[in-house]
Amino acid sequence: MAKLLNKQWKRRNPIKAASDSHLEPAAGTSVNVTPLHAKFLSVGPYESIQSLRREEIYTFFEAEMEGHVLQNTDRLIEHVFPDSVLPVSVDNVYTNLSSFSPFSFMRRNHFRFSSMMRMWIGCPNLHRKSKNGDVEKEFALFLTNLVADIAAVAPNCPRYNRKVTAEFAPSGLSNSVPGEPSHDRHPDILIFDAGSERKWETALFSWELKCNDNTDNRKAAQRQVVEAARIIYEAQDDRRFIPALTVLGYNVILHIIDRAGEISSQPFDIREDPKLFLRLVLGFMFASKEALGFDSAFRKLPDGTRDMTVAGKTYTIIERVYHSHSICGRGTSCWRATREGRTYAIKDCWQDKSRACTEADFLRKAKGVEGVPNLVDDETVQVRGTEEDSTNLVRPAARIEQYEEQGGHIHYRVHRRLVFEPFGVPITWFKTKKELIGAMRDVIRAHRDLVVKTGIIHRDISINNVMLIDASEEGNGHRKGLLIDLDYATDYPEPADRQTGKAERTGTLPFMAVDLLLGWGNVQHKPEWDLESLLYVTIWICVFYDGPNNMAASWAVRDTPLAVWTQGEFNTISNHKAGCMGRNWKSTLMWFTSYFEDLKPCISEWRDLFFDKPASYQTHAAVLSILDKTYDQLPDVEPPVAAKDTPVPQSDATPAPHQTLLPHVSLGAFEDPAVGEVTVRSQAQKLVGEVHGSDAEPRTPAQGVKRVRVNSVVADDANYYTESGIAPSHVGTSTSSSTGARHPRFTSLLQSPRRSPSPRPVLYENSELSPTTRTQESRAFSSSGSNKRVRF
Repeated sequence: MAKLLNKQWKRRNPIKAASDSHLEPAAGTSVNVTPLHAKFLSVGPYESIQSLRREEIYTFFEAEMEGHVLQNTDRLIEHVFPDSVLPVSVDNVYTNLSSFSPFSFMRRNHFRFSSMMRMWIGCPNLHRKSKNGDVEKEFALFLTNLVADIAAVAPNCPRYNRKVTAEFAPSGLSNSVPGEPSHDRHPDILIFDAGSERKWETALFSWELKCNDNTDNRKAAQRQVVEAARIIYEAQDDRRFIPALTVLGYNVILHIIDRAGEISSQPFDIREDPKLFLRLVLGFMFASKEALGFDSAFRKLPDGTRDMTVAGKTYTIIERVYHSHSICGRGTSCWRATREGRTYAIKDCWQDKSRACTEADFLRKAKGVEGVPNLVDDETVQVRGTEEDSTNLVRPAARIEQYEEQGGHIHYRVHRRLVFEPFGVPITWFKTKKELIGAMRDVIRAHRDLVVKTGIIHRDISINNVMLIDASEEGNGHRKGLLIDLDYATDYPEPADRQTGKAERTGTLPFMAVDLLLGWGNVQHKPEWDLESLLYVTIWICVFYDGPNNMAASWAVRDTPLAVWTQGEFNTISNHKAGCMGRNWKSTLMWFTSYFEDLKPCISEWRDLFFDKPASYQTHAAVLSILDKTYDQLPDVEPPVAAKDTPVPQSDATPAPHQTLLPHVSLGAFEDPAVGEVTVRSQAQKLVGEVHGSDAEPRTPAQGVKRVRVNSVVADDANYYTESGIAPSHVGTSTSSSTGARHPRFTSLLQSPRRSPSPRPVLYENSELSPTTRTQESRAFSSSGSNKRVRF
């Protein structure tokens, strides 16, 4: 099935990455860029793909890594583990462990390699098929003894404190690694610190064994180390890159998985090149953790707490409140932290080196703008004292040059950290409708001031970029709104000679403006598009929340008209969204939960500005006028609403379990591709549809594709999301209309929505099928037999 799905997937794509990452554009295309397959990720570890078979999961992993893999890299092992990071000389260790040692008769207990027989003493037959983990256990014992012998014959070698285990190799649910997210994963070899509890949160590295080096085994082992790397990234927040090893018979390949994808070494036979194998063993077992991809800014304290250093200042970590669930991309994580009694938000990410301005640059420029975070500190992370940390550090320059000469593109990402205040909580934690509308007013004012006073346009308004902070307005106890995440901001008006992301479309898919989705050619982002995005954020809250304090509604996204905002080609999504907001607006309103009933007039009037009136009405002042009127009419205090069993986050010292937050929280699942890539429609969504049938729930998070950006296009269909585009080079922007039906946005033919079998509500039908009459049926239905919640 996986092979069939992969073939079907590839047939849809005229641009393919050939083996060893040589790109060959299809006939008729003039572009020369790396394709980025839309990633199938989840807000929780694998939480959206648990019902899929392992072969199907691997298909999704391949889709994520496609175009981001460099194979057969010459001298990668020496590049990652140079002599300078090893505690002892490889030659000296080899001499002492091989039969060439002049004192071999004195050290027979430490013989490990016979050059005459070309064999490792004590190593099991690696061509033998494993029976429930027996070969893995023998190989782990061999490695343990080899490491002990290295320590014995090399007096200057530090005391080794890492342990090799194959205890999780045998299959069985009772033998999974603690902290296993799903799918009963059984890594063949795991390496831990001595004395540490053995679970994913403490796993250092994984190795995978296969009985021979054929194409299928090599591919399967590569998938397994990538999956293990993803689990480690989920479980640990201090990993810059993750090294792994595949042992294919006696052939060994080193893999490095980081935020630019994966790079792997040329395979070598451990019997033919014992010194290279010793270099690997010395590196994995004795090199410093920083050399092995750990972040030295983190420190665990004796009382079990942790701190981290940013720009020379130490912050106490309260909790990690957000992290990216992809491998490739920015890999954003954020923490709630304190220093000298103040609470801060710390953001760690891998930013595209090609961007002309960073988020920190824009925040410095926006200093003093109310409703925008204050930048406290920022830094480019340094490793080994003075070296800038980036994804290029683990990639030999010669290999990068060779790859780019072949037409590929290596994503050069730089490791950066920022510290912000104030610390905010997500907008969905509003206490009253008045607080919600007030926060939206604050964000619109902040957006206006960014554009007018500082010449900055945000370009990525989403539900996770609007926060609440404890700064009560006029003493009424209402928290204020905060607009965060200027990572994709740009100067406004955008300079004509802008190099980075030229003519790109940027945004979070469910909240992107209709005209932005339709844009081709030289797309210059407009302030009114961000105002339209805020309208969609408000609608999203009204549909998917039952009340205040993050009280999520129980129906699935697929059962609502907003499902069509999250999947498909850009023009299709634009047409569907125009239908939701135009001729089907009354049907969309019916999906507002009862708590938001009295916001319907406000939202409808806001909607009229963008779908029934000329473009000249789409201004900050016009939207603020509507919100001001509604704000004044809403009561300060509301009757209590039945609370869910969900912890309420705090804005100060008390940590809130599992809260999501901050100036960098993106809508979950689709990490941004870098500038210069072609991003295709979510292949995961296509595959799920084929595997589970057309009525299956999309197993990608409801929030959709995050930050689609490219520099070029292909002369094919809309399966490719492009930003500089092929032909027509204009963006259809409305200028005037009298009714929604005649508005330019509604000139495209709307595709009929897919009908869902009972008891799911049918979209875009009459009021008899509205959620008000179908609520109980809708909430009772779930493909897994349990209630589905909207997840962010």
